[in-house]
Amino acid sequence: MARQSLPASEAFKLADYVEYSQNPKVIRTIVDNKADTITLFAFDAGQGLSEYSIPFDTIAQLLDAEAKLTIGAK
Repeated sequence: MARQSLPASEAFKLADYVEYSQNPKVIRTIVDNKADTITLFAFDAGQGLSEYSIPFDTIAQLLDAEAKLTIGAK
């Protein structure tokens, strides 16, 4: 999927950048530069993301979901 720039100095809805699909998992990177990366994930019920590690802070924002998040061992 093509990367799309976020609008500069404008409010926007993250939900507008990812859509529901027949595919149980949709991953879309909307920002990828030296300073940060923003990746949107859409999962079908029962789907998830396997464990991974990254060397920087992460923000998880749930738009329409219930989820179990494990960070470290917590």
